[in-house]
Amino acid sequence: MKRGTIVKSIVIGLALVGMLAFAGTAQADFTNTFDFGPQDGGTTLEVVSYPDDMGNLLPWIVKGALPAGSILTSVSIDMRLDSQPDGSDSWTSDLFIYFDGTPSAPGTNALLQIGADYTGAIGTVAQLVGWDGGDGGPGGDQNTVIDTKTAGDDWSGDIDLHDVQLSIGNSWSPASWSGTVSVTYVPEPATMSLLVLGSLAMLRRRRRA
Repeated sequence: MKRGTIVKSIVIGLALVGMLAFAGTAQADFTNTFDFGPQDGGTTLEVVSYPDDMGNLLPWIVKGALPAGSILTSVSIDMRLDSQPDGSDSWTSDLFIYFDGTPSAPGTNALLQIGADYTGAIGTVAQLVGWDGGDGGPGGDQNTVIDTKTAGDDWSGDIDLHDVQLSIGNSWSPASWSGTVSVTYVPEPATMSLLVLGSLAMLRRRRRA
């Protein structure tokens, strides 16, 4: 066997091993995190209300940015409400994550809103979920919220993050937060299988050439 053929066979073999290993971990979670910044040096958000102030939503993951079949499994928050104007009454749990199917017309077709459930859905929202805790303002004993919401327990049905825009909003009054929010998702097994099969076919064609 020629040296070039041996090397080519080794490369193809390693590629196949890598792809099969990737397929075997198709159910592994992927995480995307939004960092608001350090304590007392975080991010200020203006109030979001429907229909006039939807432009105050802070875009996070634009629609179509993630691969098709990126199914949402959980949303986690670790946030602190740092400051707000005098006379305001914001709580940490006023922060919400918005999963919008029609970002060109925000507020008209959201699949899920997590946070600020006591003020009601922002526009048309299919499912509304609240955080556990965070029911206080800056300097109080309830100015933090650490919570995780999961698919199946807190909302029903598969939400494909490819088909929505994720945005962050504030439902009450201008305020500044520090900390992080994260989403985890898994690729659909069918999506991963098609990717691996397509790659195998490509390698076979290259080997014949």
